[in-house]
Amino acid sequence: MNKKKIAGLLLVGTLLVGGGALGAKAWFTSSAPVKANLVINTGKLEVKAVSDSAWLALNQDTESITNVEDVMSNAQPGDHFYKVVKIENTGTLTERVNFEANTDIVEKYKGAISVDVGDQATGEHLQSVILAPGESKEIRMVVSLQPEMGNEYQATEINLSEVLNSDTLIKVNAYQINDTSGQAK
Repeated sequence: MNKKKIAGLLLVGTLLVGGGALGAKAWFTSSAPVKANLVINTGKLEVKAVSDSAWLALNQDTESITNVEDVMSNAQPGDHFYKVVKIENTGTLTERVNFEANTDIVEKYKGAISVDVGDQATGEHLQSVILAPGESKEIRMVVSLQPEMGNEYQATEINLSEVLNSDTLIKVNAYQINDTSGQAK
């Protein structure tokens, strides 16, 4: 093939490919805006301890214990003390409420005192509960003097408020129900 024919074919090929790519098409197009028309108001996650009772002795021999303004005297290993607390979901979202003993008490009195949370109605241990908005649950906080607590605790005062530097015996944490990090362990 001669050079003129090759150059001509190259020119025709370039025009065909290049012309198609440059958009010599006649397709119609149109567009329309779509308005959002959306306002999002987020819900509120809130839990409160709305009421609580005085501390009471829960052991078999309550006659030996005296209770004056939440000071239990003459307690012994194996005694249990409880307080009923009403927890309420005061927010707008359904929430998972977890209960956790304050770690300061658990560490300081390891082997001597235990702290537990139970369902007031059934007495069963509670790790978490799901509350709808406006719903409440009565829980029982129980402090137990362990039978194996030892002689070093004879005739001593165990002031839980001083250990805690606050009045927080049980931490009550609320999580939205679809938050997997807030699930009971």
